[in-house]
Amino acid sequence: MCSFDYHFHRAMEYEDDLVWIMACYYNLIHAICLFYYWDNESECMNMMDHLMSCFWEDLREFMEKEKMAENKENNK
Repeated sequence: MCSFDYHFHRAMEYEDDLVWIMACYYNLIHAICLFYYWDNESECMNMMDHLMSCFWEDLREFMEKEKMAENKENNK
């Protein structure tokens, strides 16, 4: 499983809207996780790490599709 901190620091290198999007998503996921009872804090953090990993995977797939569409349009 990918660590949220790894992705956060990686995104900060680019200093663009991605950091803002990620921060909003993180805050939303954190708020959702707080609604559930967890036996310990590490279970909550594991779930947050998992959800952030899903976010990054979805974002990566979206960017690949956008780039392919852009390349296809440029080749016309």
